[in-house]
Amino acid sequence: MRVYKFIGLTHGLVALRTRRLKVSTYDNLNDPFEMLATDLCDFDVRVGFIAKKKQLDSIEGFISFSKSWTNNLLLESLR
Repeated sequence: MRVYKFIGLTHGLVALRTRRLKVSTYDNLNDPFEMLATDLCDFDVRVGFIAKKKQLDSIEGFISFSKSWTNNLLLESLR
């Protein structure tokens, strides 16, 4: 299976040279819709959600890929 990852030119060249990819943190997301499925209207839920994000940010990260290079989020990143 082939997957795609958008990386800007400078970081892309470094990633190819070092054969490494950056691990994103929850506090530094480039997808504006990431983790927005949570209903944050309730104050207690919002406070708990923010606290959980901070906790996760300190212990783990993630790498996002796409099955298609024509994915709208990848193309939007080029603009």
